[in-house]
Amino acid sequence: MDREEGGVFPLHHHANEQITWITKGRCEVTSQGKKFIMTAGTIMIIPPNTPHEFVCTEDTIDIDFFSPQRQDWIDGIPSIAATSR
Repeated sequence: MDREEGGVFPLHHHANEQITWITKGRCEVTSQGKKFIMTAGTIMIIPPNTPHEFVCTEDTIDIDFFSPQRQDWIDGIPSIAATSR
């Protein structure tokens, strides 16, 4: 997914495990009371039902994997939307 600098995915959680791979750019991820800096080449595994927030501090491209797959997305149900800071 292409994410613009300043894009924010507010604190949220879901029943799916999430694996995020940053291929370009930089994001700050807050989860479990800690802040993580993700840059190109880094991967993060977010366990199911774990609250997390992404803030893109640069234009970013990431690849997300979910297990099980996101049925809400398959069904076309809107999920958390990015906002700008």
